[in-house]
Amino acid sequence: MYVRNFLFNHNILKNVNFDTPIISVGNITTGGTGKTPLVIHLIDYFLSKDKSVGVISRGYKSKSNNLVVAYNGKCITSDLQSTGDELFMIVNRFSKSHKFFAIAYHDRIRAIKEMIKSFSPDVIILDDAFQNRKVRKTVDIVIEDKESYSFTSNLLLPAGNLRETKSSLSRADIVLYNFKFAQLDSSLLNSMQYKLTGLYDYNENKVDFPDNKKAVLFSGIANNSSFHKVAADLGIHLENTFQYPDHYDYTLNDINHFISKHNSNVIFLTTEKDFIKIREFGEFVSNYPVYYLRIDVILNNSVLDNLLIKKNIV
Repeated sequence: MYVRNFLFNHNILKNVNFDTPIISVGNITTGGTGKTPLVIHLIDYFLSKDKSVGVISRGYKSKSNNLVVAYNGKCITSDLQSTGDELFMIVNRFSKSHKFFAIAYHDRIRAIKEMIKSFSPDVIILDDAFQNRKVRKTVDIVIEDKESYSFTSNLLLPAGNLRETKSSLSRADIVLYNFKFAQLDSSLLNSMQYKLTGLYDYNENKVDFPDNKKAVLFSGIANNSSFHKVAADLGIHLENTFQYPDHYDYTLNDINHFISKHNSNVIFLTTEKDFIKIREFGEFVSNYPVYYLRIDVILNNSVLDNLLIKKNIV
């Protein structure tokens, strides 16, 4: 990684420049730092300014090796298996927008060219692309997780969870410190935090939190314990908890095991990313009280405004 960065920094390895503004949202660690919630926030931000937005993901754990158009501004044009769970979750959020487009492909340069050719968006957002030096980005945003820390946080892979050394943060245009649900440090302007925007059902309807209900929690995200803590802080009694690796693919056996824990005082609760997968088990989500917690981002938009104005994007 050091040699590769050296070659790019000294223009020995070349990158490709595009006329369309390119915004990268990335990190220097493995695991969940909050890239997807920030991408969603940025899409909302640009749509609110009447800008068209293209999102490109490498489609982690996608079953397709081909370039996949996930959303064409009119309708969802692919499935979960072809796009990967995180992009499909984003697509599901913006499936009623005519100024949003999404592509999944591991070759970002080819994906950008296809995005520009087919949809000509005002801005393109690359999900998880800080380490992609082949594309010259207009803005490089890096997120650092301030809630989770261990002694391995300063060690490179495989000993720790760093993809590259922290000196690489000097490449970023802005580093956002994600406090998730912890107390914000008011001295840090470049900070973000999660907020719960509600409990949602199979039909994407917001519902009230049930009184005196117990919950069976299940999740397959990078930090399952964080999700458990959020549910407990809401006063939900955790009857059972099931945690799986990030991007876990649920099976019918898993679903049947969840159902075996059900009684009249129990609801099923999961994350939005997991719900995208569980929704494919139609009888389960339509016949049982299955809900997900929607999480969005609180961000000082003046910091974002100033950066994008400086870069002539807004």
